[in-house]
Amino acid sequence: MLCGVLLYGTRSLLAKDDQYAAREKELEEQIQEQAQESEALGQEEEYIKTKEYVEEIAKTKLGLVYPDEILLKPNSEE
Repeated sequence: MLCGVLLYGTRSLLAKDDQYAAREKELEEQIQEQAQESEALGQEEEYIKTKEYVEEIAKTKLGLVYPDEILLKPNSEE
């Protein structure tokens, strides 16, 4: 009877070990995804600090141009 109890306990512990290993793998993948996202956000933050970003926003959102720039717009004939 003691062997039966030990065998059952061992199987139950092995099942829990498998569950914990799967959970650990899932968490490691989440850590990797978060690290990649953090890196991408860091790169975006660096780009936002550049002059090119400011110029892009000024042109696209605000419609601003340099004084010596000529802005050509196509005629919309509908």
